[in-house]
Amino acid sequence: MTIVVQGQQWKITDPTRSAVFDIKKAGNVLNVNNALTDVEVDVRAGGSI
Repeated sequence: MTIVVQGQQWKITDPTRSAVFDIKKAGNVLNVNNALTDVEVDVRAGGSI
C-alpha cells in the first residue's frame, strides 16, 4: 500500500494478481478504481469476430 496523498488517496498493489487499485476519499465516500495492468488488446477489422 502506498500513500499518494495523506488521508486522501492511496494505491494498493497486488503482485500475485497483477492488480493495482487506486483509492480516493471524497467526503465520507471512498472511490475505488481498478487500474488495468497486464492488459492485452486485440484489434480486428470491423465486422469480424
